[in-house]
Amino acid sequence: MPTAFKNLYGNKLLFSYKLTALVTILVSLINIFFWLIGDYQNIFSGYTVNPNATMKIITSISFLIVGIIYLLKNKKIIRLFIITGLLIQLSEFSLIFFTSINPQEWRLSSSITLTMFMLTYLALYFIKVKRFKVVFLFLNSTLYIIASFGVFYYLLDMEELNNIRGFESLSWNTAILFFMNAISLFELKLIKRIDSIKLEDSFTKKTHPYNYFPFFFLIPIIVIIVTSFLAYKNVISLIQAIFIIILFLKTSSFINMFFYSYNFIRFYTDISQKSTELRKNNEKLNYLNKELAELNDNLKNKNSYLEDFATMTSHNLREPIIALKELQKVTKHVSTESSFTNEELQDMFYTSIRSLNQGINSLIQYHEFIKNNEKETELKTSLHKEINNLFSELENIMPEQSTLSLNVEEDIMLSKNCIDTIFRNLITNSIKYKKEDTNLSIKIICYKVNNCYNILYKDNGIGMNLNFFKKQLFKKRKRMHEKSNNSNGYGLYYTELCVKKLNGKINVYSKPGKGTAFRIRINIS
Repeated sequence: MPTAFKNLYGNKLLFSYKLTALVTILVSLINIFFWLIGDYQNIFSGYTVNPNATMKIITSISFLIVGIIYLLKNKKIIRLFIITGLLIQLSEFSLIFFTSINPQEWRLSSSITLTMFMLTYLALYFIKVKRFKVVFLFLNSTLYIIASFGVFYYLLDMEELNNIRGFESLSWNTAILFFMNAISLFELKLIKRIDSIKLEDSFTKKTHPYNYFPFFFLIPIIVIIVTSFLAYKNVISLIQAIFIIILFLKTSSFINMFFYSYNFIRFYTDISQKSTELRKNNEKLNYLNKELAELNDNLKNKNSYLEDFATMTSHNLREPIIALKELQKVTKHVSTESSFTNEELQDMFYTSIRSLNQGINSLIQYHEFIKNNEKETELKTSLHKEINNLFSELENIMPEQSTLSLNVEEDIMLSKNCIDTIFRNLITNSIKYKKEDTNLSIKIICYKVNNCYNILYKDNGIGMNLNFFKKQLFKKRKRMHEKSNNSNGYGLYYTELCVKKLNGKINVYSKPGKGTAFRIRINIS
């Protein structure tokens, strides 16, 4: 088969609806031609089979409309042809019902033929124009039953068929064409359904339903038509024809059932394999997305750290250096001017150097914080032990007569870096913001409730007004008191970062003059 021809028709070439459309149009045109020249006693009208029941010219015109509708795609034109066909049938129905004319003399179709035409047009409407599966199945199933009844009754007893009301002038040709159309309409409905989901892009050619339509729809049409034709030509007897058709239908039903089941399993296997591949690809994609999100978060953190480091460098070092430069200029004139005493200059130098030292210490602290925060495997230590070590380390900067109280009801192992950062910042803040006329008192209580580890930290310092500062408390470069001038504004920011890293939350409670309390809740589930 040439490539262009194969690409044009593909595996749709042997569909039964194409054969049906072609046969319907050819038989109709030939029969119309014979009627126009006055010769209707031919095989195409069915005269040679049954002279009393021939396919009339009006029937051929109606069949011609059916065959053309198969080939049309424009819904407006299809709707116009269907309406035309229905009007023809309704007109014939009214003429027969009101007995205004003689149906035989006017060569009108039989009432059963008109009924089958109306079923055919309506079934085509619910395929080509409106897709309504339930209505289509009812209409086409009824058409198939009536057409099959006509075809098989002709084989069994043609004289008996002529005695059934409505079937008197139903020709064998007409019954065969309706039988073919009923089967083909089922196939056409399935094709419409499959075309919309484009299976060719998703599944192998072996599992494509188009490969099996000729077996399900085309072969039964050919076998029944050929067998019936041979019977009426007396090549085989009627008993033999009936035996062949029944045997074929029974055998083909069983084979089709096995064939369908076998290929359904193969189709299911194909879907399962693709589903497995899709699931694996989704797992890989989710893993890559997770890694990408982690890399993105790390990049954001590093950018944030870099920004903070640059800000601290600019803010904490530039100001004391500028101050030192200005002091150096002042010292040149100290011998000639009496604006500043030597003691005042020393104080100014001391203040600038202290600010510079504090800025450098802040940078060192921040560098250590970043370095420890990015470690994949963190050193863990006992909470009780680390807090006691901090008490000892900070003892030299503690105000005299300070009271430190630690009550750890149940010890826990946590990140050494996080514990050090959290309690170092809290304790140094308590020292910095103590009341001038009151001895400093710090109380720490640690206990576990279910899967939550609680840490309560409380001091009796000057406190703060949370109505004004609560939203800014854990932000970068925020200072809450006049005493915060020597602070870099990062202490509580570091504290909250470490609490989050421990999978916890921190809350603060404070009032001016009443001290400050922090509650840390760590999820250890």
